[in-house]
Amino acid sequence: YFSFFSFFLFFFLFFLLMIRRPPRSTLFPSTSLFRSQSGIVAKAIHGGFSQNKRKQAIKHFHAKKVSVLICTDVAARGLDINGVTHVFNYDIPKDSKLYIHRIGRTARAGKEGKAISILSKRDEDNFARVVFENALVVDKKKIPNLTRSQNMTVVNQ
Repeated sequence: YFSFFSFFLFFFLFFLLMIRRPPRSTLFPSTSLFRSQSGIVAKAIHGGFSQNKRKQAIKHFHAKKVSVLICTDVAARGLDINGVTHVFNYDIPKDSKLYIHRIGRTARAGKEGKAISILSKRDEDNFARVVFENALVVDKKKIPNLTRSQNMTVVNQ
């Protein structure tokens, strides 16, 4: 996990998705603001969508038309999404079991994957509780040097 002051969270998430370019990710944000302002090619899945619309988003994900699925917690529990390489927790759920369901979207069927939680200082106590209640072993990572890349391109959709 990474820990920041609140105003750096979105920038760091954008850095991870645009510079590191994980091939197939799910993102669990607390807001839909991400999709509309980031420029990252993504599809959303949430409980307000029809089953057909959720299937269509997953189909685009599997066809590699999008590399990021922005999910509410309905995707953490109820959907089987194959091929997820990274799970990004932009906020930490209050329910510790829900956190386990979220990170379980990656590394399925013996495959490798990464779960990355991006915390603000206000999230640290809740995250510590989630880790303790589930006896998880997590590493706090050093924040990488965020330098501007000349190869960075933003795709609008």
